Amino acid sequence: MKIKIDGMTCQHCAKSVIQATTPFAKDTPQVDLEAGTVEFEPVEGFSETDYAEAIDELGYEVVK
Repeated sequence: MKIKIDGMTCQHCAKSVIQATTPFAKDTPQVDLEAGTVEFEPVEGFSETDYAEAIDELGYEVVK
């Protein structure tokens, strides 16, 4: 699953997003800063709403 995240611009941003994504991922999340995306295999029962809220708490926004 690849998700676009608005506001992610630096390695610190990427690290924060990876940490927030890890509980939602079966594998290690991969961030592409240039594209502004995070890619991961979601866990069973993955909730897009819960994930978006976790990212929002960091000050970023999931782009739909």
